[in-house]
Amino acid sequence: MHLPKNHILMRVSLLGGFLLALLVVLESCYQPPNPSTDATGTSETTPTTKRETAISGDIHIAVDETFQPIIQSLLDTYKVTYPDANIQPHYLPGEEAIHEMLTSDSMRLVVATRELTKSEKQILINKNTSAKTFPLATDAIALIVSKSNKDTVLTQSQLQGILKGEITTWKQINPDSPLDSIRVVFDHPLSSTYQYLRDEFMRGEGPRGSAMKNNLEVVEYVGKQNKNALGVIGLAWISDSDSQQAIGFKRDITVCKIDNPNRDRACGSYGTTYQPYQGLIKLGCYPLTRSVIAISRETRFGLGTGFINYAVKPETGQRLILKSGLVPAYGVPRIVQFPAKK
Repeated sequence: MHLPKNHILMRVSLLGGFLLALLVVLESCYQPPNPSTDATGTSETTPTTKRETAISGDIHIAVDETFQPIIQSLLDTYKVTYPDANIQPHYLPGEEAIHEMLTSDSMRLVVATRELTKSEKQILINKNTSAKTFPLATDAIALIVSKSNKDTVLTQSQLQGILKGEITTWKQINPDSPLDSIRVVFDHPLSSTYQYLRDEFMRGEGPRGSAMKNNLEVVEYVGKQNKNALGVIGLAWISDSDSQQAIGFKRDITVCKIDNPNRDRACGSYGTTYQPYQGLIKLGCYPLTRSVIAISRETRFGLGTGFINYAVKPETGQRLILKSGLVPAYGVPRIVQFPAKK
Protein backbone atom coordinates (compact mmCIF):
# COMPACT_ATOMS: atom_id res chain seq x y z
CA MET A 1 0.00 0.00 0.00
CA HIS A 2 1.40 3.37 -0.95
CA LEU A 3 0.76 6.41 1.30
CA PRO A 4 0.50 9.88 -0.15
CA LYS A 5 3.71 11.86 0.04
CA ASN A 6 2.20 14.58 2.23
CA HIS A 7 0.98 11.94 4.70
CA ILE A 8 4.53 10.50 5.05
CA LEU A 9 5.92 13.98 5.69
CA MET A 10 3.32 14.55 8.40
CA ARG A 11 4.36 11.32 10.21
CA VAL A 12 8.08 12.23 10.04
CA SER A 13 7.31 15.68 11.42
CA LEU A 14 5.32 14.23 14.31
CA LEU A 15 8.11 11.72 15.10
CA GLY A 16 10.74 14.42 15.02
CA GLY A 17 8.69 16.57 17.39
CA PHE A 18 8.30 13.67 19.80
CA LEU A 19 12.06 12.96 19.84
CA LEU A 20 12.85 16.63 20.40
CA ALA A 21 10.42 16.78 23.33
CA LEU A 22 11.99 13.61 24.79
CA LEU A 23 15.48 15.12 24.61
CA VAL A 24 14.28 18.26 26.37
CA VAL A 25 12.81 16.18 29.20
CA LEU A 26 15.97 14.06 29.58
CA GLU A 27 18.19 17.16 29.59
CA SER A 28 16.08 18.78 32.29
CA CYS A 29 16.49 15.64 34.49
CA TYR A 30 20.25 15.33 33.94
CA GLN A 31 22.58 16.41 36.77
CA PRO A 32 26.27 16.73 35.85
CA PRO A 33 28.67 14.78 38.13
CA ASN A 34 30.18 16.73 41.04
CA PRO A 35 33.94 16.88 40.43
CA SER A 36 34.55 16.71 44.20
CA THR A 37 32.71 13.39 44.61
CA ASP A 38 33.38 10.03 43.02
CA ALA A 39 30.88 7.29 42.19
CA THR A 40 30.96 5.95 45.74
CA GLY A 41 30.39 9.32 47.39
CA THR A 42 33.98 9.64 48.57
CA SER A 43 35.30 13.21 48.54
CA GLU A 44 38.16 14.02 46.23
CA THR A 45 39.97 17.31 45.78
CA THR A 46 40.88 16.70 42.13
CA PRO A 47 39.91 14.12 39.48
CA THR A 48 43.29 12.41 40.03
CA THR A 49 43.09 12.17 43.85
CA LYS A 50 42.86 8.58 45.06
CA ARG A 51 39.93 7.48 47.18
CA GLU A 52 40.82 7.23 50.88
CA THR A 53 41.32 3.76 52.32
CA ALA A 54 42.96 2.34 55.43
CA ILE A 55 46.35 2.57 53.68
CA SER A 56 45.98 5.58 51.38
CA GLY A 57 44.70 9.13 51.40
CA ASP A 58 45.43 12.46 53.10
CA ILE A 59 44.43 13.18 56.71
CA HIS A 60 45.44 15.27 59.74
CA ILE A 61 45.90 14.02 63.31
CA ALA A 62 46.52 15.82 66.62
CA VAL A 63 49.32 14.49 68.85
CA ASP A 64 50.41 15.33 72.38
CA GLU A 65 53.87 16.83 71.82
CA THR A 66 55.24 14.67 74.64
CA PHE A 67 55.02 11.68 72.28
CA GLN A 68 56.43 13.30 69.15
CA PRO A 69 59.51 11.02 68.91
CA ILE A 70 57.61 7.72 68.97
CA ILE A 71 54.60 8.88 66.92
CA GLN A 72 56.88 10.34 64.26
CA SER A 73 58.75 7.03 64.13
CA LEU A 74 55.45 5.16 63.69
CA LEU A 75 54.33 7.56 60.96
CA ASP A 76 57.64 7.26 59.11
CA THR A 77 57.53 3.46 59.05
CA TYR A 78 53.85 3.45 58.09
CA LYS A 79 54.67 5.74 55.16
CA VAL A 80 57.47 3.42 54.02
CA THR A 81 55.11 0.45 54.15
CA TYR A 82 52.20 2.33 52.52
CA PRO A 83 53.57 5.13 50.31
CA ASP A 84 50.10 6.48 49.49
CA ALA A 85 49.32 7.10 53.18
CA ASN A 86 49.79 10.83 53.84
CA ILE A 87 49.19 11.57 57.53
CA GLN A 88 49.99 15.10 58.69
CA PRO A 89 50.66 15.25 62.46
CA HIS A 90 50.06 18.40 64.50
CA TYR A 91 52.21 18.25 67.66
CA LEU A 92 50.57 20.30 70.39
CA PRO A 93 50.44 20.54 74.20
CA GLY A 94 48.21 17.74 75.48
CA GLU A 95 45.08 19.74 76.24
CA GLU A 96 45.38 21.71 73.00
CA ALA A 97 45.67 18.46 71.03
CA ILE A 98 42.43 17.14 72.53
CA HIS A 99 40.66 20.46 71.91
CA GLU A 100 41.82 20.47 68.30
CA MET A 101 40.43 16.99 67.66
CA LEU A 102 37.08 17.96 69.20
CA THR A 103 36.64 21.25 67.35
CA SER A 104 38.35 20.69 64.00
CA ASP A 105 36.50 18.33 61.68
CA SER A 106 39.73 17.75 59.74
CA MET A 107 41.38 16.05 62.74
CA ARG A 108 40.63 12.32 62.58
CA LEU A 109 42.21 11.30 65.88
CA VAL A 110 44.30 12.45 68.83
CA VAL A 111 47.14 10.76 70.70
CA ALA A 112 46.74 11.69 74.36
CA THR A 113 47.16 10.54 77.96
CA ARG A 114 43.57 10.74 79.18
CA GLU A 115 40.07 9.72 78.17
CA LEU A 116 37.57 12.31 77.03
CA THR A 117 35.27 13.76 79.65
CA LYS A 118 31.50 13.34 79.43
CA SER A 119 31.08 16.87 78.07
CA GLU A 120 33.84 16.31 75.50
CA LYS A 121 32.17 13.11 74.30
CA GLN A 122 28.92 15.05 73.93
CA ILE A 123 30.65 17.47 71.55
CA LEU A 124 31.33 14.57 69.20
CA ILE A 125 27.83 13.16 69.62
CA ASN A 126 26.47 16.56 68.56
CA LYS A 127 28.57 16.20 65.41
CA ASN A 128 26.99 12.77 64.70
CA THR A 129 30.14 10.86 65.60
CA SER A 130 31.67 9.27 68.69
CA ALA A 131 35.00 8.54 70.33
CA LYS A 132 36.73 5.17 70.19
CA THR A 133 39.76 4.65 72.44
CA PHE A 134 42.77 2.40 71.74
CA PRO A 135 45.59 1.85 74.31
CA LEU A 136 49.04 2.23 72.76
CA ALA A 137 51.62 2.21 75.56
CA THR A 138 52.60 3.13 79.11
CA ASP A 139 54.72 6.27 79.41
CA ALA A 140 56.62 7.75 82.34
CA ILE A 141 57.36 11.23 83.63
CA ALA A 142 61.14 11.73 83.89
CA LEU A 143 62.83 14.09 86.34
CA ILE A 144 66.10 15.45 84.99
CA VAL A 145 68.96 17.53 86.40
CA SER A 146 72.24 18.89 85.07
CA LYS A 147 75.25 16.59 84.93
CA SER A 148 76.90 18.92 87.45
CA ASN A 149 74.13 18.26 89.99
CA LYS A 150 75.01 15.24 92.15
CA ASP A 151 71.67 15.15 93.96
CA THR A 152 69.93 12.70 91.66
CA VAL A 153 67.77 10.76 94.15
CA LEU A 154 64.42 12.16 95.34
CA THR A 155 61.50 10.90 97.35
CA GLN A 156 57.93 11.54 96.26
CA SER A 157 57.49 13.56 99.44
CA GLN A 158 60.44 15.78 98.47
CA LEU A 159 59.07 16.19 94.94
CA GLN A 160 55.72 17.27 96.32
CA GLY A 161 57.47 19.73 98.65
CA ILE A 162 59.39 21.20 95.71
CA LEU A 163 56.24 21.56 93.61
CA LYS A 164 54.38 23.22 96.49
CA GLY A 165 57.22 25.63 97.19
CA GLU A 166 57.97 24.17 100.62
CA ILE A 167 61.41 23.02 99.46
CA THR A 168 63.14 25.78 97.53
CA THR A 169 66.89 25.03 97.64
CA TRP A 170 69.07 22.02 96.90
CA LYS A 171 70.58 22.34 100.39
CA GLN A 172 67.21 21.27 101.78
CA ILE A 173 67.68 18.04 99.83
CA ASN A 174 71.38 17.73 100.65
CA PRO A 175 73.03 20.12 103.16
CA ASP A 176 76.37 19.62 101.38
CA SER A 177 75.06 20.66 97.97
CA PRO A 178 77.01 23.52 96.34
CA LEU A 179 73.91 24.52 94.36
CA ASP A 180 71.42 27.26 95.09
CA SER A 181 67.66 27.68 94.56
CA ILE A 182 65.75 24.91 92.80
CA ARG A 183 64.30 26.07 89.47
CA VAL A 184 61.49 23.74 88.36
CA VAL A 185 60.81 23.75 84.61
CA PHE A 186 58.22 21.87 82.57
CA ASP A 187 57.13 22.03 78.96
CA HIS A 188 53.83 23.97 78.83
CA PRO A 189 50.96 24.95 81.16
CA LEU A 190 48.53 23.05 78.89
CA SER A 191 50.73 19.97 78.57
CA SER A 192 49.81 16.53 79.85
CA THR A 193 52.96 16.60 81.99
CA TYR A 194 51.80 19.73 83.80
CA GLN A 195 48.33 18.22 84.25
CA TYR A 196 49.92 15.07 85.71
CA LEU A 197 51.88 17.05 88.31
CA ARG A 198 48.80 19.08 89.19
CA ASP A 199 46.55 16.05 89.63
CA GLU A 200 49.01 13.66 91.32
CA PHE A 201 50.84 16.02 93.67
CA MET A 202 48.90 19.29 93.95
CA ARG A 203 45.25 18.22 94.31
CA GLY A 204 44.27 20.28 91.31
CA GLU A 205 46.39 23.35 92.07
CA GLY A 206 49.13 24.50 89.73
CA PRO A 207 52.67 23.38 90.66
CA ARG A 208 55.39 25.93 91.29
CA GLY A 209 57.69 26.29 88.30
CA SER A 210 58.31 27.86 84.93
CA ALA A 211 56.79 26.77 81.65
CA MET A 212 58.84 26.47 78.48
CA LYS A 213 57.36 25.87 75.02
CA ASN A 214 58.08 22.16 74.69
CA ASN A 215 60.13 19.22 75.97
CA LEU A 216 63.13 20.12 73.82
CA GLU A 217 63.45 23.49 75.51
CA VAL A 218 63.27 21.87 78.95
CA VAL A 219 66.13 19.48 78.13
CA GLU A 220 68.20 22.32 76.67
CA TYR A 221 67.60 24.56 79.67
CA VAL A 222 68.44 21.90 82.25
CA GLY A 223 71.45 20.51 80.42
CA LYS A 224 73.11 23.69 79.23
CA GLN A 225 71.65 26.81 80.82
CA ASN A 226 70.87 26.35 84.51
CA LYS A 227 72.65 23.84 86.77
CA ASN A 228 70.09 24.54 89.53
CA ALA A 229 67.16 23.39 87.39
CA LEU A 230 64.91 20.38 87.92
CA GLY A 231 63.21 19.48 84.64
CA VAL A 232 60.04 17.46 84.17
CA ILE A 233 59.64 15.81 80.75
CA GLY A 234 58.04 12.88 78.94
CA LEU A 235 60.23 9.78 78.87
CA ALA A 236 59.86 9.37 75.08
CA TRP A 237 62.31 12.23 74.45
CA ILE A 238 65.24 10.43 76.11
CA SER A 239 64.37 6.72 76.18
CA ASP A 240 65.29 5.46 72.69
CA SER A 241 68.83 4.10 72.97
CA ASP A 242 69.20 4.13 69.17
CA SER A 243 68.16 7.78 68.76
CA GLN A 244 71.09 10.11 68.21
CA GLN A 245 68.98 12.96 69.56
CA ALA A 246 68.25 11.08 72.81
CA ILE A 247 71.90 10.05 73.13
CA GLY A 248 72.92 13.69 72.71
CA PHE A 249 70.48 14.81 75.39
CA LYS A 250 71.87 12.34 77.91
CA ARG A 251 75.37 13.79 77.60
CA ASP A 252 74.16 16.90 79.43
CA ILE A 253 71.57 15.57 81.88
CA THR A 254 71.03 12.90 84.51
CA VAL A 255 67.69 11.15 84.99
CA CYS A 256 66.76 11.14 88.67
CA LYS A 257 65.75 8.16 90.76
CA ILE A 258 62.59 8.36 92.87
CA ASP A 259 61.18 6.20 95.63
CA ASN A 260 57.93 4.24 95.60
CA PRO A 261 56.47 3.35 99.01
CA ASN A 262 53.76 1.32 97.26
CA ARG A 263 56.16 -0.78 95.20
CA ASP A 264 55.56 -4.45 94.47
CA ARG A 265 57.63 -7.05 96.31
CA ALA A 266 59.40 -7.90 93.03
CA CYS A 267 60.87 -4.40 92.98
CA GLY A 268 63.02 -5.11 96.04
CA SER A 269 65.69 -6.72 93.87
CA TYR A 270 66.27 -3.33 92.27
CA GLY A 271 66.60 -1.24 95.43
CA THR A 272 64.18 1.31 96.87
CA THR A 273 64.56 4.14 94.36
CA TYR A 274 64.05 3.79 90.63
CA GLN A 275 64.75 5.30 87.25
CA PRO A 276 62.20 4.96 84.42
CA TYR A 277 63.49 1.76 82.82
CA GLN A 278 60.98 -0.26 80.79
CA GLY A 279 61.11 -3.23 83.13
CA LEU A 280 60.62 -1.10 86.23
CA ILE A 281 57.68 0.66 84.62
CA LYS A 282 56.17 -2.70 83.66
CA LEU A 283 56.60 -4.09 87.19
CA GLY A 284 55.12 -0.97 88.76
CA CYS A 285 58.35 -0.04 90.54
CA TYR A 286 58.76 3.37 88.91
CA PRO A 287 55.80 5.40 90.17
CA LEU A 288 55.40 8.33 87.76
CA THR A 289 53.58 6.61 84.89
CA ARG A 290 50.55 7.18 82.67
CA SER A 291 48.79 5.63 79.70
CA VAL A 292 49.23 6.62 76.06
CA ILE A 293 46.02 6.26 74.06
CA ALA A 294 44.68 7.03 70.60
CA ILE A 295 41.16 8.46 70.44
CA SER A 296 39.54 8.21 67.00
CA ARG A 297 36.46 10.01 65.70
CA GLU A 298 36.35 8.16 62.38
CA THR A 299 32.99 6.63 61.54
CA ARG A 300 34.41 4.17 59.03
CA PHE A 301 37.61 2.24 58.41
CA GLY A 302 39.59 5.17 57.06
CA LEU A 303 43.28 6.05 57.06
CA GLY A 304 43.24 7.09 60.72
CA THR A 305 41.86 3.72 61.78
CA GLY A 306 44.37 1.99 59.51
CA PHE A 307 47.24 3.81 61.25
CA ILE A 308 45.90 2.88 64.70
CA ASN A 309 45.58 -0.73 63.59
CA TYR A 310 49.25 -0.64 62.55
CA ALA A 311 50.28 0.97 65.86
CA VAL A 312 48.59 -1.67 68.05
CA LYS A 313 49.79 -4.75 66.18
CA PRO A 314 52.51 -6.61 68.13
CA GLU A 315 54.58 -7.32 65.01
CA THR A 316 54.59 -3.70 63.78
CA GLY A 317 53.81 -0.66 65.91
CA GLN A 318 54.14 -2.32 69.29
CA ARG A 319 57.67 -3.45 68.47
CA LEU A 320 58.58 0.11 67.57
CA ILE A 321 57.13 1.28 70.89
CA LEU A 322 59.21 -1.37 72.67
CA LYS A 323 62.33 -0.14 70.89
CA SER A 324 61.52 3.46 71.86
CA GLY A 325 61.81 2.68 75.57
CA LEU A 326 58.12 2.91 76.44
CA VAL A 327 56.08 -0.14 77.52
CA PRO A 328 53.86 -1.52 74.72
CA ALA A 329 50.17 -2.09 75.46
CA TYR A 330 49.88 -5.35 73.52
CA GLY A 331 51.50 -8.62 72.75
CA VAL A 332 55.25 -7.99 73.06
CA PRO A 333 56.27 -10.76 75.47
CA ARG A 334 59.52 -9.50 76.94
CA ILE A 335 60.71 -6.17 78.29
CA VAL A 336 64.39 -5.62 77.67
CA GLN A 337 65.45 -2.61 79.77
CA PHE A 338 66.31 -3.38 83.41
CA PRO A 339 69.00 -1.87 85.60
CA ALA A 340 71.44 -4.17 87.33
CA LYS A 341 70.03 -5.85 90.44
CA LYS A 342 71.27 -4.62 93.80
